[in-house]
Order: sequence, then C-alpha cells, then structure tokens
Amino acid sequence: MTAPSTIDWNAVIDDPRFQTLHRKKQRFLTGLMIFSVAYYFLLPIGAAYFQDLFKVKVRGVVNVGLLFALSEFVVAWMVAFY
Repeated sequence: MTAPSTIDWNAVIDDPRFQTLHRKKQRFLTGLMIFSVAYYFLLPIGAAYFQDLFKVKVRGVVNVGLLFALSEFVVAWMVAFY
C-alpha cells in the first residue's frame, strides 16, 4: 500500500490559474456582502425616513414595510442557497 502523495500548496498558491480564480471569488463575495448589508440596512432606514411608503396598505393589514421585512428572509435564503 502506498502513502498518499503530498500536495505542494505553495505551488498551488503560486499558480496563476489559482490566483485568477481566487480574485474572481473574492470580487463575487465582496459584491454579495455589500448587497446583503445594503439590503439589510434598507429596512431601518426605510422605516425611519420613508414611513409614508412603508405604511401603504397592500392587502388587509399587510403593508409595504411588512412585505419588505419578510423579503429580507427570502433574500437571505437565496444568498445562502447561491
């Protein structure tokens, strides 16, 4: 039985293909984080400064503010799924 070969991680890190992939991943995750934080803070900002918009009734007791708050759960699950 042969021992598993060891991986030269320094060579992997120095590989330009890995560096390109890492940069793409970093840009994507940074953009996703900025979007998530901005979307999260839109709720308290909207509730504080756009109260008339958030009070607009959609159906029965459901208003725009409630739908926006619930949409944050949907967005969080979509981000987690993606």
